[in-house]
Amino acid sequence: MTSRSSRIALRQFEFPDTENGLTPTECWHCVGSDEHGRIFAGGMDHRTNAALYLLEPGAKAMICIGDASSASLAAGNLTRGETFQKFHTRPLARGRMVYVASLNYSGIDAGYKGERGAHLYRYSLDDASFRDLSALYPGGLASGPSGIVALASSGSSDWIAGMTTPDANLILLNTKSSTKKLLGRPDAYDRDHLYAGRVLWCGSDERIYFTAGNPYWGSYDNEIYNHVHYYDQKLGKFGEQPNWRLRESRAIETCQWTNDREKCFLVDDVGRIYVFDNRKIDFNELGALPTMPDERIWVFHLFEEMNAAFFISSTVDLKRSLPALYKFDFQAGKGIRICYLRDIHSNFEDKDFFTGYDAQDLERRFYFTSFSSRSNQRLVLNRMDPRHL
Repeated sequence: MTSRSSRIALRQFEFPDTENGLTPTECWHCVGSDEHGRIFAGGMDHRTNAALYLLEPGAKAMICIGDASSASLAAGNLTRGETFQKFHTRPLARGRMVYVASLNYSGIDAGYKGERGAHLYRYSLDDASFRDLSALYPGGLASGPSGIVALASSGSSDWIAGMTTPDANLILLNTKSSTKKLLGRPDAYDRDHLYAGRVLWCGSDERIYFTAGNPYWGSYDNEIYNHVHYYDQKLGKFGEQPNWRLRESRAIETCQWTNDREKCFLVDDVGRIYVFDNRKIDFNELGALPTMPDERIWVFHLFEEMNAAFFISSTVDLKRSLPALYKFDFQAGKGIRICYLRDIHSNFEDKDFFTGYDAQDLERRFYFTSFSSRSNQRLVLNRMDPRHL
């Protein structure tokens, strides 16, 4: 390791193969943690299957705790030829249970109609079981034929919220019964298929907030998409906050709540930082990272004790920009680039994609995955502690 790597205390863990032959090569937002510092991460090949892995506190290696194909087969909920391209949801830990959902079509077009739909899976720490919970739902699906791109607590102990893609419908899934509710989407949405935000958040007002749109995936009308929309669970209808403005029609990609849940920090994929105030029920932009046009921000970790947050960028073209480590100082309202990832460790030199947000252990070290979009290298989970910088 380089001297910089030693200073930030980097540790790497490889994703092992599953018993049924999956070699994980990618991970899309599927990294999270629970209140006891356990790290849960998804590994997938973006073609056939997706699995969930666990890194226990103090463990030297990750273990596979279940995969989609095996769980659905065991539940009698696997159709002939059905595949599971990925888990695109951050693992949602609720008590002793952890939830993820599947997505089997990544395009933003009608091609998803050829798929069966999304499954919801639950890992129980009580009996170390990984089950296809959606086998109990009508049709054996959490949503169909669309996939699910985001999960979040809805404020109820029995229900979780989900966002589908590419039709951008909000759903509620009951985790204790075979009940699901398709809530729909705002009437203002002007197309059948669109970029659904990767983050849902529920405020103390029991509204589920969400965003949509991304210039990388087409042209989006600012009058519709450059602000926050919501579903009011009390009134049972959609609404919007036109004054809760985004810098452009670019959906929120990552988020993290403060420990007291008074604020939720939200970030888009080019490093613009917003905050939702859960006491005042308000939303404001805080600043932005000095990213390059080809960089994407899919790694975000808040450090309250430092009044700062750390970010890692991915790149859509390694010839034009390099993945980098960033820091945003909330007091100064300014972001800086600390270094390029390749300067931290040689293992990062040929990696272009990095994902994972709000995944920290009890020592406040944060976790993210690294992989290459150009080769089938094995997926790696990284642990970093940048407090000595």
